[in-house]
Amino acid sequence: MSQQSVQQTDQTLTLLSYLASKPTLDDVAQFLVLDVFQEYKPRAALISVFDSTGDVSAAGSFGLPADIVRALRHMSLWDKSPAVDVIRDGKPLAFATRESLVYQYPWLEKHEGLLNPTIVWPLTLGTQRLGSLHVQFAEPVEQAEAAPVFIATAPILGLYLNLRSTPPASTEPERINSMARSGNGQVETELSARQLRILHLLAEGLTNPQIAARIGFSDSTVRQETMAIYRFLGANGRREAVHIAGLRGLLNEQQPASSMPGVERQSALTGHSQHPSVWSPTSEASFG
Repeated sequence: MSQQSVQQTDQTLTLLSYLASKPTLDDVAQFLVLDVFQEYKPRAALISVFDSTGDVSAAGSFGLPADIVRALRHMSLWDKSPAVDVIRDGKPLAFATRESLVYQYPWLEKHEGLLNPTIVWPLTLGTQRLGSLHVQFAEPVEQAEAAPVFIATAPILGLYLNLRSTPPASTEPERINSMARSGNGQVETELSARQLRILHLLAEGLTNPQIAARIGFSDSTVRQETMAIYRFLGANGRREAVHIAGLRGLLNEQQPASSMPGVERQSALTGHSQHPSVWSPTSEASFG
């Protein structure tokens, strides 16, 4: 057995032993940074959890600014971010430079806390996709060198997430915190064209009366739509809503040509064009 294999086995046993104490996911993220990935000079770790409703939430973190973690608490499979993309596509992503991250996610350019060299890995159990592990490093990491550690760590974390998972949807309380509901009671998986238009105007600093005058609707309608936007984003007010929308790339999307109620934005589940410095290995194990 090679020295590298021995080291990986030791790391695996150490992680299993640590998880036996049932730590919180924040503590797990800290352990990954300070112990498991220590030789690669990690700066931060984010564990995101995916559930059957389509929600993706930042469930454990270490080393990331609190405002960024708060903004990533409530996302969905329709969002576009490294943590969500690897869950949806089932393949790891690696970004060696700031430029490669900004190329694929241009709205992150203003968020320095997310622009370090990064590797994001899916967390699975068999064919079940449970979440993702997002690790940032102080300097670029040799992707092939770090991959074995992720390959050894990811199944263990996937099993731990599965053991910690909530009861089936039929027995758990209805969840509406991260998604707004339409008038017919259906869960909204994305903002409508009108809501997206209002969100852009909120980001410009307009008040509700100013927005109503701009788009030709009543103050009451704008207020209702604004509250729906807050529910969708899991925000407590317009400042937080704008911050979260910026991190999720919603303000980077083109504003609708029309703000009439019947014009709805098409869902965006298309893939992203790959920059040469974005790594997506094809020879590693299948992720379901």
